[in-house]
Amino acid sequence: MDLDLETHILSKKRLGNLMLRNHAVIPPESIIKTFKRQNADDIQLIITQDTKSVKSDSFIIRRRKDEMGWGKKKHKGGKKGATMFGYYLLDLWFDPLYRFYHFKEGETSALEHLIQWHPTVLAKLAIIPQRVMLSYPVAAGGNSPANKKKGDKDAKPTNEGEEIRAKYAGTGFESGDFVVHFEKCGDVDKNKACMKEFERYWKMTEKYKKPEKKAGKAKGKPVA
Repeated sequence: MDLDLETHILSKKRLGNLMLRNHAVIPPESIIKTFKRQNADDIQLIITQDTKSVKSDSFIIRRRKDEMGWGKKKHKGGKKGATMFGYYLLDLWFDPLYRFYHFKEGETSALEHLIQWHPTVLAKLAIIPQRVMLSYPVAAGGNSPANKKKGDKDAKPTNEGEEIRAKYAGTGFESGDFVVHFEKCGDVDKNKACMKEFERYWKMTEKYKKPEKKAGKAKGKPVA
C-alpha cells in the first residue's frame, strides 16, 4: 500500500481538519493549550499524544521555506530553501542541557518542556489524533472503553473536521491505520509476547505487497 503523506496528513485542508485546537498539550488537563485559531500553513511540528503524555516516538517536522525569507540563500547552519525552524528545534531538543537533565521520561519529557516553555515551538505545533500516525496494538488495550473519551460514540460530528477526528478516536489499531507502535517492547527477539504480536501485524502487510514484474525478453541485439 502506498500512502501519500500529503493526502493523509500534510495538505492544508487535511491538517486543518486533524488539528486539535485549544487542546491541552500535556494530558489530561494542562494549563497550556494549542492555539484556538492556528492556521495549518503555519505548522512545522506535528505530534500526537496518548492519555498520559505527548509522544516522541512518531513525529513530523515539515521542511518548508521560512516565512521570514531566511531560507532563500545558503548560509551557515542551514540549507538553501530549507526552513530554519526544523534546525532550531532539533538543535534545542538535543542540547546537552535537556539530554542530560534528569527528566523522568527522557526525550519525551524534554519535548514536553520545550512545548510548554518555548512559545516559538508552541506557535509552530499541531497535535493530531493518536491513531493518525501512532496506533497501539489491540493487545495493549485496543479501543476499549478505558481508551476512549466519554461520549466518543454518542457525540455527533457537526462539521468535516469533527467527523475526521472522531474517526480516529481511541488508541488501538484498526484496519487501515498508518503505524502500529509496540511501546516498551524492547528486543522483540527476546520477548516472545511482543514477537507474537509483531508477527500478527506483519502478516497484515502481505495483502499490500505489489506483485513482482515478470522478466521479459531483452530487446535489441545481445552484447558479446
